[in-house]
Amino acid sequence: SPAGGEAGGEAECLVLKHEQAVLALALLDDGRLATGAGDGKVTLWTPSAGGAGFTESGGCRVSTPVRGLAPLPGGGFGQVGNDGVLRSFSSDAVEQHASAPCGAYLLCVAALGRGSHQLATGGDDGVVRLWAAPPPPSALACLQELRTPGDVYGLCVLPGGEIFCASDEAGAFVFTRAPGAAAPAALQKALLAAAQAFASPAPPQQPATAGGGGGGGGGGGGGGGGYGGVGGY
Repeated sequence: SPAGGEAGGEAECLVLKHEQAVLALALLDDGRLATGAGDGKVTLWTPSAGGAGFTESGGCRVSTPVRGLAPLPGGGFGQVGNDGVLRSFSSDAVEQHASAPCGAYLLCVAALGRGSHQLATGGDDGVVRLWAAPPPPSALACLQELRTPGDVYGLCVLPGGEIFCASDEAGAFVFTRAPGAAAPAALQKALLAAAQAFASPAPPQQPATAGGGGGGGGGGGGGGGGYGGVGGY
C-alpha cells in the first residue's frame, strides 16, 4: 500500500512468509488474498485494520504444487496444479469439487468475470478449458475446450468477456463470443491446423543404422475434437 495512505506515495514492501516458492495468488471476492506455494499449501490472508498489512486467516493443502488460483463468489476460489485437476473451495477453504485429471499440467486459472461461477483453465497440452463451478449440490462440469498451438501459461478475462490467452512461443490469442469480432476464416483455419499439429506432434526421426534405411517419422495428424475456433467460446 502507498506510504502514508496517499495515492502516488512511495510503495511499502509487505512480506508474507511462506516455506516454499509462491507460484500463484488471487484477490478473493471478500477482500482477502489467497496465495499458493510449491509445497501445495494455499494460505488465506485478511487485510489488517487500516490496511497496514495482512494476517494469516486460514487455508488448506493439496497434493500438488499450486500453479494457479482464481476467485469464486462469496470468498471461494478455484485451484489448479501439476496433477491436472481443477478444484473448487468454499470461503473457509473446504474442498467442494475436484475434476478428473486432464492428463496435463494445469498452469493457470481465471474467473470469467467478477461474481461468476465459471472458470477457465490452461495447461501444457495447449487446451483452454471452460468450466461451470457452482456450489454444491450442483456438479463441476467442463463446458468447452479451446485448443491453441502451445503451452498455455496465462489467462485473463477482458472487460467485454473475451479470454486473453498467453500460449508459450506460439503467441497470444483472444477468444470471443461475438461473431462479428472473430478472426477471418482463413486465420481460424490456420490456428486450428497449428493446434492439431501441437496436439499430435510427429515422432522424432530415428538415426539410420548400418545396413538398414531408417524410416522417416510420420506426420502428426488428427487433432482433438471440440475446438470452437477463434470467435466462439
